[in-house]
Amino acid sequence: MKKVTKPQTAVPIRIALAGVCGAAIATVLIWTLGELLGLLEPILFLVLCAAPMWALELRRFPARPSRIAAQSMPVWRRKLRLIGLASLIGMFCFTVAIFRAASPAPLAGFEALLLLLLCVAAVWMGWMALRRPPGRSLDSVELLGKATIRVVRFRTKTKRTELQTILGWLVKAFYLPLMISSTYVFLAWARESTGNLSGWMAVFSGLYMLIFAIDTAFATIGYCSTSKRIDAHIRSTEATLLGWASAIVCYPPLNSLVLQQWLSYNDAIDWRAWLAGSPLLSFAWGIAILLSVTLYVSATVSFGLRFSNLTNRGIITSGPYHYFKHPSYIGKNIAWWLISVPFISNAGALAALGNCAALLAINGIYCIRAKTEERHLMKDPVYQAYSAWIAEHGLIERIFRRFSRKILGC
Repeated sequence: MKKVTKPQTAVPIRIALAGVCGAAIATVLIWTLGELLGLLEPILFLVLCAAPMWALELRRFPARPSRIAAQSMPVWRRKLRLIGLASLIGMFCFTVAIFRAASPAPLAGFEALLLLLLCVAAVWMGWMALRRPPGRSLDSVELLGKATIRVVRFRTKTKRTELQTILGWLVKAFYLPLMISSTYVFLAWARESTGNLSGWMAVFSGLYMLIFAIDTAFATIGYCSTSKRIDAHIRSTEATLLGWASAIVCYPPLNSLVLQQWLSYNDAIDWRAWLAGSPLLSFAWGIAILLSVTLYVSATVSFGLRFSNLTNRGIITSGPYHYFKHPSYIGKNIAWWLISVPFISNAGALAALGNCAALLAINGIYCIRAKTEERHLMKDPVYQAYSAWIAEHGLIERIFRRFSRKILGC
């Protein structure tokens, strides 16, 4: 029997740890300076997370001299780039408008950063419009411009590269505004919770919000770091309706309808109310919640500069992915059970059963999401090798095999 070996990870652990160290330094500065930073608080957090990771990645992939001489940009190519940039502006404005209209709460704080972000975006777009083409092949902005022309002219046939480009930019247009604003909000909530609460609950709430601030900060950095220079470009984007639906339903604005109304599993009792009379058990339960969300966030951190939903930007096999194929979904779904304790209800056993059924349905959505991701990534030979390795060496798989041998005798 041929021995299955684990493929090399796209992001070494040291790069992810460098980003975490940057986040720790940013946290100390934010808690020390308090409200003096103002709008610079999330910017400082993002920069200190991203800078050490970019420095290490640039050392991994030193610049190679181009064999193609610099050339002036043809008029037709400049037009494609300008059309592509105009399409990007339209995409981002449309998604931000949807977030504001349907679910204003997650974008609280985004307005405060809007002017600064617009200035950064204007500088980037100006650079993109004026820079000379690095080669003969079209870049992603130019391909977007080409695809936009096809759509405007009602041409039904779109080339695969153009479709993948559109989908890749749609992923960024949907997730990037959400992640930036969420970083701002989680950092603010982390500081407020430590000021408004006391004792163990203050520590728990501060750490809980800080963990999610790290998660959304790494996600923001990932969406902003798509670059062939460091081999962090998009290899492929999920192109199926089920894959997209199962992903975006887990985020605002759709999650407020599907997950919080149709499949509502929250009751008047949560873990804090349930365990209010038992400080020791409350402490242990809170630690279990923090460990669960840490597992979830460690999956995001493991991607370094390459995190992105619905895309393949390199296969990660280190960190929690050494033990689980979907560590983020495992950690998140366990945390929901521990936080909401749906099996406890003031309305009786029937209501508790309904709450458990609703949360199980949400767990099922994440199972579908995991399966669509696997189907997409299995087109990559590296992921095929990783999938074969984790099937033999994964923690859950090993526990299941041991259980089958000892209990079922299989």
